[in-house]
Amino acid sequence: MKLYLLLLLIIIYLIIDCIKTEKIENFSVKKEKKKPKKKAVTKEQKIDSEIVIKKTNKYKLVFKAAELFIWEPEPIDNYFPLGQIVTTENTKPETISVLVKFNKENKPVDYTLKTMIDKKYGVWVPKGKENIRFLSYIISKNKPSLNRVQGISSKFTEETEIEELITKIKLKLDDTEIKTEFWKIHHSPFFTTDDEETHYYLPETNIKPNKLLNVKSTKKYDKIWSNQKNNKTVSIWRPIADEDYRILGDIILNNNTDPNNILKPQPFINLIAKMSYILTLNLYVIKLKIQKYVFGNQIHMMVTLLLEI
Repeated sequence: MKLYLLLLLIIIYLIIDCIKTEKIENFSVKKEKKKPKKKAVTKEQKIDSEIVIKKTNKYKLVFKAAELFIWEPEPIDNYFPLGQIVTTENTKPETISVLVKFNKENKPVDYTLKTMIDKKYGVWVPKGKENIRFLSYIISKNKPSLNRVQGISSKFTEETEIEELITKIKLKLDDTEIKTEFWKIHHSPFFTTDDEETHYYLPETNIKPNKLLNVKSTKKYDKIWSNQKNNKTVSIWRPIADEDYRILGDIILNNNTDPNNILKPQPFINLIAKMSYILTLNLYVIKLKIQKYVFGNQIHMMVTLLLEI
């Protein structure tokens, strides 16, 4: 009996050993796949993945009539406008316009005359390649140059609607009365004369400045004004900027504290970090805005100078 048990154990051992050997002999090594190298991004692909812009407040008047003035942003180097702006007075727009970097794929391939607003001037519709959208019509005496404006890839634009009627004009041409209405496009500085077609605009989130701002902070201030009344002192201090840097504004303190080496204008840095404007002009258009913020337990006022280009 013992012999049988011994033989049975030997047989079981041999079977298990064979199974193990078979597994070892037939094993396969899984080679780790090499990750494919990332292809270098070409200049054309980079242009197609972002919109590089500059901003301007310089305009030229291209047409004027009673309650109708057409303004076109002036190009800067190889940055061109996206369209034209309508005003009802002979005052240039307060809007800061976007100029986009020239891309031959985005320029018009032709223009179609939509209507006449004068015996010489017409409303021209730019036509581009597939998936290129133009955000404005063009008012011009003759067919506009193909290099006059730029279009935008459809992936960067969003659909919008008509906002309001700007003005309307009448023209009698060859015994025919032509009526044209100028409509403001919502979310856009541009216009259309067709309130039934689909309109598009370029969101600010889809553009990238040509150059980011260099930022420095300071703890040095000059007192430029102070006043004491009813045992209360109010003073205004101006940050001292390094060479080639400009301050964003003065600070107002409601006590007689000297802020030198105490107050660090961190809000200046936060403000600049959120700005997407580019310094392309030598002269800045400055708007004043009062902003409250807290240093410790004291509330101060800062006159924030927003730089617009």
